[in-house]
Amino acid sequence: MATYKNTRKKYTEPKESPDKVEDIQAVYTINKPNVEYVAAQLLGLNSPLSDDFLLIAATRKGIKKEALLSISKKMGLDLTTLCGVLHISTKTFQRLPEDSILDIYSSEQAIELALILAKASEIFSDENHVKRWFNTPLLALNGVSPVSLLDTGFGVKVVLQTLGRIEHGVYS
Repeated sequence: MATYKNTRKKYTEPKESPDKVEDIQAVYTINKPNVEYVAAQLLGLNSPLSDDFLLIAATRKGIKKEALLSISKKMGLDLTTLCGVLHISTKTFQRLPEDSILDIYSSEQAIELALILAKASEIFSDENHVKRWFNTPLLALNGVSPVSLLDTGFGVKVVLQTLGRIEHGVYS
């Protein structure tokens, strides 16, 4: 009859401290604010735009003109381009007082711009890169810049899809 020797290995404590995080990506993801929160901050709102009903409520309440101007500056939009996106004349927009509340249609466009800007900022991390991306013609967008598509709902959808493709590493 064969006899077996005790071959169990003795457990030893790991040399690294147990509170050390192995995956640096996990730490980065935890500390990164989400797009809805960043968009709400850009618009000067108190709560994140985390569901459709909050988006509807914010649209109906209206967005301040100064918040929209801040967003357009971060996107690198001049006043003429911004007014083209909003479908209002430059003179009409200029006559609005700085602290005025935009109408429901312009507020909806402002919220969409804020969400797109927040998503682009999350992906590119550099404000200058974000401005450059918005204003550069892209092959993925049939040779036009993302800004030129933001005047329609379908264009907004295409720009968001393109950002999603870039985020997931798909050539765009």
